[in-house]
Amino acid sequence: MEENYLSLKEIQQEELNILIPLVAFLDKHRLRYSLHAGTLLGAIRHKGFIPWDDDIDILMPRPDFMKLIELKDELPEPLGYIDWQHGGFPVHWGKVYTKKVRAQEKSMEGIIEEYLWIDIFPFDGMPEDKKKANRRHWLAYIYLTARASLTRPVKGWGNPLKRFVALVYKYLPFRSTRIKNLDKKMERFYARYGFDESAHVASLTDEYKKFRWIEKEKLEEYAFVEFEGYSFMAIKDTDALLSLWFGDYMQLPPEEQRVSKHDLKVWRV
Repeated sequence: MEENYLSLKEIQQEELNILIPLVAFLDKHRLRYSLHAGTLLGAIRHKGFIPWDDDIDILMPRPDFMKLIELKDELPEPLGYIDWQHGGFPVHWGKVYTKKVRAQEKSMEGIIEEYLWIDIFPFDGMPEDKKKANRRHWLAYIYLTARASLTRPVKGWGNPLKRFVALVYKYLPFRSTRIKNLDKKMERFYARYGFDESAHVASLTDEYKKFRWIEKEKLEEYAFVEFEGYSFMAIKDTDALLSLWFGDYMQLPPEEQRVSKHDLKVWRV
């Protein structure tokens, strides 16, 4: 099998083959989206993929994200949708995948059979008090770590806080019931501050421990950016989002850090 695994360049091309019809679908249904995280950084700094990046990220306001879930069965072939409620993937963001390409992370072996995907991160409303917002962020982080520990192996988790929470939840009884109850609690948690009613929003589902929020008005204006020879939507103030995520984002990292972040095997079905 090993000689049939896709190269990084081939993985990037297959991910682009997911993004193009997905964006056409989002545009058809007038759903807001933006290139996000390393994908947006790649668009601005490299006009395409960061050369060593192996995934695509987009963000969506929570109302549009929920609408996408409602429409998931209408996605064009060979695309599909998966998350914690639909398909059993133990994350609280969404993934649109292609049924034509298998992809397996080492951390997910024995848990779920994966297909090559694009990550979709919903942005949720936040309280206006920054201390309350920071507490909300940390509570989301603890919830997500607890949720992941009920399905993922704890071995190898380096972060001490994450490992402690994971171990606590890992050995509690009534595991399946706890998963359902935690999911319901998290649904209420995400809905507490409405996206449209909030002045600040944040990505609460990405399991990232650093507190980051952004003015909602930054997600209300969009413009096209170039990515691999195509034009895709991004929030107009790309500097605001990229500075928040990466700091001095135009500065290339040291060579030893220019590596793919997923331990991933990818092959065509």
